[in-house]
Amino acid sequence: MGGGSRSPLWSQILADVTGRPLRLCEGREISARGAAVLAQVGAGLAPDVATASSAMGRLGATVQPRADVTARYEHLFAVQQQIYPRLREVFADLAALQP
Repeated sequence: MGGGSRSPLWSQILADVTGRPLRLCEGREISARGAAVLAQVGAGLAPDVATASSAMGRLGATVQPRADVTARYEHLFAVQQQIYPRLREVFADLAALQP
């Protein structure tokens, strides 16, 4: 939701990386709507956040992950998981060089 979801590219990247469908919210002022939801609950005008959200929010399009891209991200993540432990000492050496 919010600014990032207005970018079709960013929405597709999130769906691909997670391998899950990404359901977008309709509307532009999602943060303000979230504040209004909490205000309704706080003021006793709605019994809970889920109820207030359902009444005020609308779901929009769903972005489907692309299986081939998700598989590529999974392979890249597996490599990244190998990199950090191997470079841990190098990172400590680099940090020690900082003034």
